Amino acid sequence: MKNLLLAIDIGTSRVKVALFSEEGQIIALESEPTETVSLQPRWAEQDPNAWWFSTAKLIRNMVKDHRVRSGEVRAVSVTGQMHGPVLLDAKGKSVGNCIIWQDRRAEKETEKIAEKVPGKYLYQLSGCRLNPYMTGPKLLWIRKKYRKRYEKTHLVVLPKDYVRSRFTGDSCTDWTDANGTGLFDMRRKSWADEVFRELGLDETKMPEIKPPFEIVGETSERASRKTRLEKGIPVVAGGGDDTVSIGTGAIEATDIAINLGTSCSTYVNVEKPILDPKMRLECFVGFEEGRWHLSGATASAGASVDWIARNTEARGFHRGNLSAYPFLNRFSPRNIKPSGLFFLPYLAGERSPFWDANATGALLGLTLRHTKRDLIQSVLEGVGFTVRTIVDITEQLTGQAIKTVRVSGAATSSMAWMSMLANILGKRVVVPKESEATALGAAILGAVGTALVPNVRVAARRYLRVRRTFAPRTQSARAYEGAYKQFIKVSKAYMLLRS
Repeated sequence: MKNLLLAIDIGTSRVKVALFSEEGQIIALESEPTETVSLQPRWAEQDPNAWWFSTAKLIRNMVKDHRVRSGEVRAVSVTGQMHGPVLLDAKGKSVGNCIIWQDRRAEKETEKIAEKVPGKYLYQLSGCRLNPYMTGPKLLWIRKKYRKRYEKTHLVVLPKDYVRSRFTGDSCTDWTDANGTGLFDMRRKSWADEVFRELGLDETKMPEIKPPFEIVGETSERASRKTRLEKGIPVVAGGGDDTVSIGTGAIEATDIAINLGTSCSTYVNVEKPILDPKMRLECFVGFEEGRWHLSGATASAGASVDWIARNTEARGFHRGNLSAYPFLNRFSPRNIKPSGLFFLPYLAGERSPFWDANATGALLGLTLRHTKRDLIQSVLEGVGFTVRTIVDITEQLTGQAIKTVRVSGAATSSMAWMSMLANILGKRVVVPKESEATALGAAILGAVGTALVPNVRVAARRYLRVRRTFAPRTQSARAYEGAYKQFIKVSKAYMLLRS
């Protein structure tokens, strides 16, 4: 009998369901786009029920199409977007839409938090930078604007927790997602009592915190009817979408995991909490005891490519799925030269290193000679330069050079972009064989929780397979080094001008 691992990824742009073998090889993948509602500028909401409907539908299709037999699925694990609070009533039903991480409406609430609890103190406590993207300010906004909704709330969970609860009926979260709320003590792995008191938030509405690989329940009879999965399958707590770090095999301090999706996040495994005096990067509890993630994030990575493709009517454009962008293949992966343009990818505000929710993008250096191709290339470069900024800061804080960059996400379908990224970073870029590294990371948690593998580190090494490696080319890397130095000057000057 096969030992299969079912992983669910509640992404910002798509819900994905993946079936992996015990050896970490992907057997099947189903996905469906999510809908983001924006009733006002800077608002972004999604319907939690839609996540579950998509999940159940995709699993039914998978069970039917791949003839999954009773007893073959050994574990279910859910990962997904972080920071967005899902409000549940006493019956476990969602109370309204989820205000997702992209939403920036809680700027005033962020300022009010800073008046009561200094941002530096929160950063030292939780490892997270106080900003409108986080859960805490969003909850304050909900309490102020939707008081009845907040009072009706019995439990506040994160997106992946809501979907997992539909399998098991449990009411918990894991320490990685809890950390991302900004209401967490990362050293004690518990809710920060003093922060809840200062802000007047009800800590009793928060879920119990579990290790991400702990079994928290089993698939219920109701979930079995909805999904066609067998009743009684163990379900682990799962983790935030930083599961990509273990899915790419980036478990050493000299490896950095980069997830190039709608946004872009980076993760480096470190043995102790590392905090940035300038609070440019964040630090999260890792998936193993005694491990932490030093992390950076840029808000608009794939979203910037979506934007330029849509507005230049690039042939083959398919929103939310870079692998369907044939125009990216027009760029030769060999000796690409800088476009001469500077695109600042701050289309939805910016996180690392500026942390300005009101930031806006810019395209600088245009002349009559520039073409649509140059515009598209400048967007790829702008995202790459922003990632380089984060990598440079990471090296400064850890005191170690990054040797290998492990990239996952839809962007890896473009050899040209990966080659360009290697030249911009001046480092070896490794693309895993399994492009769905976030889902694979979730599957690893399921394998650890059910003792199919002894621990996360062993699993990450065992499941690591490389699809392709990109090395920086001397001529291109030298040209991009000069362009990067100019980008740093331009981006700093632009942000200073805005302020």
